Amino acid sequence: MTAIESQLAFRSKPQRSNVVPPRIAAEVAHYQRRRSDHLTLPTRWYRDEDVFRFELTSVFPYAWQLAGPLSSVSQPGDQLLADVGQVPIVVTRGRDGLLRALVNICQHRAYPVALENRNSPLLQCQYHGWTYNLNGSLRAAPLCSKEELSGKGVALKPASVDIWNGLVFVNPDPDAESLADAFPELEDLGTEWELAFNDGDYEYRGVTSIDIDANWKAWCENANECYHCPTIHAESFDAEFKSLKDREVRVTQNLVGAINGYRESGPVLARHGMDPTYGERYVYLHPGSFFSKDDYHIFAGYTVPVAVDKTRFVSHTWARKGLDPAFAVDWENMWERTMGEDADAVRLQNAGLRSGMMSHGQLSSPADEMILKFHELVVRSYADVATRG
Repeated sequence: MTAIESQLAFRSKPQRSNVVPPRIAAEVAHYQRRRSDHLTLPTRWYRDEDVFRFELTSVFPYAWQLAGPLSSVSQPGDQLLADVGQVPIVVTRGRDGLLRALVNICQHRAYPVALENRNSPLLQCQYHGWTYNLNGSLRAAPLCSKEELSGKGVALKPASVDIWNGLVFVNPDPDAESLADAFPELEDLGTEWELAFNDGDYEYRGVTSIDIDANWKAWCENANECYHCPTIHAESFDAEFKSLKDREVRVTQNLVGAINGYRESGPVLARHGMDPTYGERYVYLHPGSFFSKDDYHIFAGYTVPVAVDKTRFVSHTWARKGLDPAFAVDWENMWERTMGEDADAVRLQNAGLRSGMMSHGQLSSPADEMILKFHELVVRSYADVATRG
């Protein structure tokens, strides 16, 4: 830590809560007592504003989440934006070569200090012109005394940053445990499933986002199971992958993963004469980061809870270099169609969740194994709030 960063270490942390509301605490205890009954989470958790507010103030501000590709912050001045829950984050590469994460909120009037991914030697609020160095320290404030403001500890709030597999992860908590400590199984799983990828072998295709009319947990649930694949994705994902009976599921203490092998008669693969080998490997890191790799395509994405029944999913995509362009387009269209079908499915499900006509759903093991694990992660993230000092 530099001298200036030491001076700024006393900065107050973002307002967060370590109190579990009594009703949520009672529902957590009830779920834990009836875990063997294989019930879903309370449907209230998908529609209640108080539950949503609790998640935004007590779960996401302490969570590791994907921000984007490390290659996007490889040069001094590079800036990468992401949202963890509703906390805006900017990742910077300083002139000293260090990678930092900062809360993207000017300490004057709460305007963002970065509006897009770019390269710049400074962070500047476009509202009133306050300017910050890439380490978050205040550089200038028009018509104000920089010395007086710096003496009051005015600086951008720090966050935590870490790296895995060429990807940048951030956590709004500046004192967060490392990503490896939060997900100790991730490194070994990455080696076993050959998740690593070399930028020299892949072409970055860009970042996209999709708006979803459903609670963020409904979206994550959907992504964590393929029980729905034969019905919802019969002509997209399920046509190319053995997504249900022959699926290899990996459920550990802190993450959920699966391998989906290829169908011999997959229409896109057959049409282009492709001969794939490994399959699609999928990993979910709670509460909302996803990584998927098949023989031709990689995506890494994260979930942003916009409102209690509105979610945005941001996805970075790579394609293996040297692919036939026509196949690459068809393969990406298959994935895009799959994503759209998922969004439609949870939108329709959302009406039932909001109706109040069902307190819990009934799951079945092993068909819902990954859903049961996801629910366990949600409940644990709620319960852990009370253990923080």
